Amino acid sequence: MTDAGDVFTTLIKPNLPLFGAVAGLYAVLFLYRRFKPALRGTLREMLVVQGTFRLLKPEGYGCFTDVRVPRPDGGGTLRVDHVVVSPHGIFVIETKPCTGAVQGAEDEAQWVQTFATGSRVAFPNLIWQSRRHIAALAQFLKLPEAKFRPVIFLMGGGTLKPGLPEPVINDGLTAYITGFEEVVLEPAEVERVKAALGGK
Repeated sequence: MTDAGDVFTTLIKPNLPLFGAVAGLYAVLFLYRRFKPALRGTLREMLVVQGTFRLLKPEGYGCFTDVRVPRPDGGGTLRVDHVVVSPHGIFVIETKPCTGAVQGAEDEAQWVQTFATGSRVAFPNLIWQSRRHIAALAQFLKLPEAKFRPVIFLMGGGTLKPGLPEPVINDGLTAYITGFEEVVLEPAEVERVKAALGGK
């Protein structure tokens, strides 16, 4: 009769690295399937937005991601997806993965994304979210809100239904930002804002 210790020594112990590798692979596959939509959305955002940032001239634009600023009411912080600082304004960019058709209006609390399958998903009005972020940034940076420019960037090849307000785009982020020519911030203000947001 084979001793249990012998079985462990002769069969299991030499193959422990293999068992560990298989278990690790199953764990990775499980996590990938569980979080696949979020991972794809995050990766897409990184590629698109960081690509845009690389196209902006570094001497004219300061680019910041995942900016956290105090709430105007003092109740914690707000997370802003991206901020681009330039003499032509402070662009407050909200990004959202979008593969369906998006419809909504500036005064509607909920917008709707409709997919090819016919399913629909409602999500909060991104213009209202952008306004909250601009108010927080304006207070934090001690600047009037007129110097901020909202941008709602829907990524992923979705379509925009008529009625969505102007700062909602699904393509051409670089062209949209560089299309503003009016100077609203002096060089000293630009540098101060960059420093406050963590720039050099």
